[in-house]
Amino acid sequence: MVEAIDVSPYVAREMARLYPERWNFDAGRCELSLRMRPEGLAAPRDRAREMSMPRLTYKHVTFRRPFVLAGLDGSQPPGTYTIETVEALIDTVSALVYRRTATLIHVTSAPGMKQGFPISPEDLELALARDAI
Repeated sequence: MVEAIDVSPYVAREMARLYPERWNFDAGRCELSLRMRPEGLAAPRDRAREMSMPRLTYKHVTFRRPFVLAGLDGSQPPGTYTIETVEALIDTVSALVYRRTATLIHVTSAPGMKQGFPISPEDLELALARDAI
């Protein structure tokens, strides 16, 4: 079983380059796929493997008015958008520490199709603050 996600070509290539054992990038179809064991089960817990796997978190933000973000073409309509944060685990002696490697906003590009675009978390916070005024 393979899951495919739709992200920008740059983010897809970077994730496949940084985590080749976890992600597969098909340049022809511009598709990023999650690699899984043939039987579809997760591998046994392995700290070295966990260190190489990104942590993905999702949140939903709602804009009441049209908004503009760097990295997106033109003004986006009001609505609820999914924000995806990709973080890499940094190996430290005393604690688990994650570093943000990418932030994506999922935008409907065509009816029924969503695409992820890389954005700056700071730009997102500014856009949400402007929307709240």
